[in-house]
Amino acid sequence: MDEQGDEQNGTTQIKLLPLTTARLVLRMPEPEDAGPFSLVANNMAIASQMSHLPHPYSEKNAESWIAETHANTDPLKLSLLITLKDGTVAGANGVAPNESGEPEITYFLGEDYWGSGLATEAAQAIIDLAFSTPEIERILGRCGASNRGSRRVLEKCGFQFSCTGMCDCGALNASIPSEEFVLERSVWESLKRWGAA
Repeated sequence: MDEQGDEQNGTTQIKLLPLTTARLVLRMPEPEDAGPFSLVANNMAIASQMSHLPHPYSEKNAESWIAETHANTDPLKLSLLITLKDGTVAGANGVAPNESGEPEITYFLGEDYWGSGLATEAAQAIIDLAFSTPEIERILGRCGASNRGSRRVLEKCGFQFSCTGMCDCGALNASIPSEEFVLERSVWESLKRWGAA
């Protein structure tokens, strides 16, 4: 298969995995991650700020998520496990088309890691990977209006505030006030150049 075909099938992204940052490894989740991941994800403080994270979150939920990540063939959709360098499961992040078909970043860390800067570190890595796909010209971000930590992650990654709105929260079975952000490719490229200067 030629390189163009690889890119169209998303395997160019897979070739770039795992992603390694100063403190983290981002990789595809494997079946043996189901137990540790479910322990991190089974937290109402996290689920209450996420659109599609059920609560309680069981090992069966984790197994289903892992199977879905391996079955995915959409090059614009990516879900990764966030681990510490020693292999400890810390959370997950991804980029996937939202209800309007536009790429949107998602992320969460276990409560033990809040305030450590690890969410920003992981988000920057997956944003760089997403923009390696030529079709992506901008990435959206969304957070609960009361979620200051998540808003700060988006701002530190270069996202610019777009509007307020409402988003569904499956764990609460309700809609919650949200803030929406956007990161244009041109802004991302400028930030990368500034960072390299």
